[in-house]
Amino acid sequence: MTERDKMKKIIVALSFAAVASVASAQVASSPHNLAWAGGPLSVCQYCHAPHHVSTYAGAPLWNRTIDATGFTIYSTPGVPAVANLNAGSLTCLSCHDNRQNMGATIQGTQDLSIGDIATYAVGTTANLGVDLSNDHPVSILYPIGVTPGFVLDTAVALPLPEYSVGVKTVECSSCHDPHDITNAMFLRAAPDAICSECHTK
Repeated sequence: MTERDKMKKIIVALSFAAVASVASAQVASSPHNLAWAGGPLSVCQYCHAPHHVSTYAGAPLWNRTIDATGFTIYSTPGVPAVANLNAGSLTCLSCHDNRQNMGATIQGTQDLSIGDIATYAVGTTANLGVDLSNDHPVSILYPIGVTPGFVLDTAVALPLPEYSVGVKTVECSSCHDPHDITNAMFLRAAPDAICSECHTK
């Protein structure tokens, strides 16, 4: 390995460390900080582990199990049917489905019962439950090309996950950034502007 290659690796590692540090600081002062109860895990470890645990697109070093079953999905004639939810939504639902112990991780577990965090009624922003039929559709394909009512796919600023070449899907993580508290509800844009990121009417 040349010195130049070594330097590139060091720069990449430092960049990741810087991003992780900023994300950790934001999460520490947000509702996503589950370390408040004084358990054995750090702020980051409720979602991520330092050694590779599970592989989910868009969720590196994922430290939680995922139950992909039992969801009722949004359904309407204008939206293509969804057979299975993608990782960009299932990772969020591993806490927000009101079924799993919030402190249950693959590496290290603290007993945070559902009631410890989700003291909200089903249907609130923190407690979605498994009936997603009245929520914005997720794991659906974003229209490619010029489509009435939609911003052109190449002009969308929000991060629409790409699961294969040219196939972009809308997920929970398209609109919400779990590490950023700049906007309410972890939104990637201001609440009065988020819809117009994708919709023209």
